[in-house]
Amino acid sequence: MNRVHKLIGIVAFLGILSYTYGADIPPNVCVRERLLDLLTKWQKGCKLPFPLPPLNIIEMPSFEGQYSGFGIKVTFVTGEMTLTGVDNFEVQELSASATDVLNATGIVEFPLLTLSADNYNLKGRAYFFYSLKGSGSMFVNFQNVKLTFGISLRSLGTGMKVDNLQLDFSVAGAQVNLADSSWPINKVLNTEGLSIIESYHSTLVDVATEMVNSTLNEYLANVTPEQFLGTFNSNKR
Repeated sequence: MNRVHKLIGIVAFLGILSYTYGADIPPNVCVRERLLDLLTKWQKGCKLPFPLPPLNIIEMPSFEGQYSGFGIKVTFVTGEMTLTGVDNFEVQELSASATDVLNATGIVEFPLLTLSADNYNLKGRAYFFYSLKGSGSMFVNFQNVKLTFGISLRSLGTGMKVDNLQLDFSVAGAQVNLADSSWPINKVLNTEGLSIIESYHSTLVDVATEMVNSTLNEYLANVTPEQFLGTFNSNKR
């Protein structure tokens, strides 16, 4: 499992915990209390009865691509990146049920996510004639990222799998600083950043959903609902 899968698995796992933590505990207030207790321990880096990756700093692989819009056309590549701010997530809404199919829905918000890299490189043109280039450090701040999820799991006897998964997200603000980049790259990215993100919204949702399905199914293949419940019941205060 590569680091991108692990990252998306972290976000999706916030949803999967919802159902497992309360699947055999009818009172909704009890489900929420136990789940929030577990998430708080994860945020603080406390020892848990099962392995979960730390949330304070998440390493991400290098990325390359191209962009065309708002009068500029560039190709770019980054070095290895880090994502911070995931450990400051806030659970805004949460519901779970365990009937014929195990379900959970909710909303998780990240007040500030920062994506950074020690180096990036880009080149291109603006307005068909103006040469663009940039090389140096990179910082991108995403403000008030809201993740909405809905997930259904079903038992396979010796394991579980994702039966249905729905993801969506919104970003309230974005600030970009590409060091030593040509004008007007930073200006365009900071002025039109939300429009650029929105233009790729459906693609990002589709890619994230596919990767989360793959990641969770790999993780759940040999885990029974009873094993999950046993783990969470051992985490009572």
